[in-house]
Amino acid sequence: MCRTKQHKSPSSGVDRRQKISQTPDRKQHNEQKVYSVDTEFFVDTVQSVNKESESWIVPILINKTLVPLKLDTGSDVNILGYKDFQNLLQKPKLNSSKVLLKAYDGGNVPVKGQCVLELCYKDSRYRALFIISDEDVRPILGCKSCEKMGLVKRVLSLEHHIETDIKEYADTFEGLGCLPGKVSIKLHNDAIPVVEPCRKVPFALYDKLKAELHKMEDMKVIEKIEEPTEWVNSLVVVHKANGKLRVCMDPRNLNKAILQEHFKLPTREEIMSRFAGAKVFSKLDASNGFWQIQLDEQSSRLCTFNSPIGRFRFLRLPFGISSAPEIYHRIIHSLFEHMDGVDTSMEDIIVWGKNEQEHNRRLCQVLEKARKVGLKLQKEKCEIGVSELTFLGDTLSKDGLKPDPKKVEAICSIETPTCKKDLQRFLGMIKYLACFLPDLSERTATLRELLDKNNNFDWTPNHDTAFEKLKSLVSSKYFSIMIR
Repeated sequence: MCRTKQHKSPSSGVDRRQKISQTPDRKQHNEQKVYSVDTEFFVDTVQSVNKESESWIVPILINKTLVPLKLDTGSDVNILGYKDFQNLLQKPKLNSSKVLLKAYDGGNVPVKGQCVLELCYKDSRYRALFIISDEDVRPILGCKSCEKMGLVKRVLSLEHHIETDIKEYADTFEGLGCLPGKVSIKLHNDAIPVVEPCRKVPFALYDKLKAELHKMEDMKVIEKIEEPTEWVNSLVVVHKANGKLRVCMDPRNLNKAILQEHFKLPTREEIMSRFAGAKVFSKLDASNGFWQIQLDEQSSRLCTFNSPIGRFRFLRLPFGISSAPEIYHRIIHSLFEHMDGVDTSMEDIIVWGKNEQEHNRRLCQVLEKARKVGLKLQKEKCEIGVSELTFLGDTLSKDGLKPDPKKVEAICSIETPTCKKDLQRFLGMIKYLACFLPDLSERTATLRELLDKNNNFDWTPNHDTAFEKLKSLVSSKYFSIMIR
């Protein structure tokens, strides 16, 4: 597909062009579900049909109605004509929209509104935001939705020298790492040891559990223990999405006795302020990060757990320990704190640069350090040399900072609250985007009054208006905030 600003691919019904304006509030973004107030989309309204374009049309169930959608990888917006919207068996509420659509001849394409629709394809359900036009335009499914539904596949390629760098450090993406030194878990002086009884495990899981415990032994994550220990924790078995088991311990009693590390984790705002001028990014994911940290002997015995095949103790830092995040972040932070263009947050290591050369140089420094200290990375979860990535719930890009589109979509599609708990959840989601929304306290005042313990939950038209205005604000304010 030709993505050049002045060209349109044969299968493209929508071509996005950025307005050149001196107005500072007008930003560029590229997500199909929600759009900024001043974003313009140029729409080809000519309904020409040929064999080449027909191959890009796929019938998809939209709100239980079959609609032929044109797959447009050159478009970041989903569009549906109002006539097609009226024909839907289930019509959701149509919300106001400030998106601007223009035809190639310069004329305006009227926008009726926007709404979130449910799409069904190959036994899977998806939710996506559609712009509803007053005109009888051809229904279009934009790039992001096409990718999300598996209708098209993005082929990413790294520059040759980046590929070469990664190959040179192939060993850092293999196996489980082991960082130098051992950590100690400290307890309150008056801590009373607790021995938990062995929990029953379904017979159907017994063989899988046994195999997973032996695997963890081979990885030197756990070790069988025969002698008595003061603390014994219960076993927790979690089903992973790939069908395998994750074996953890339930340290709820141990956590009550643990002294916190009090290592200050950086706030979201502190981290995001460091990316000024960044254009190229990489996100490196530590492979089972906690398990790469060794426990000392006493701490290892504290992390003993029972199972149907005996007691084991963790030799590495287990998941669930209340002080584990601070311990892990302190260690990872100390490894990379002196490197420019590198930041850490839990299992993610972010590398950035103002250009490709600067980014690649910093990436090599990080990989060299990881190799030196024995830190292993999970290649499948790493993103290398990209212009945009999601980090700490926000999207970093060469254009700046914007909210995670998944969070925005979740807010735009949320139903009207029916109780205080529903309203608290909605306001909590809105608050997470507070840095993108001006005068938020004033805008939420009407709704927050309902949460007063002395007030009954009596939802009125005024509350409904405030609720819809907030959702509309989130949608219209989905723009890129330049980091200066």
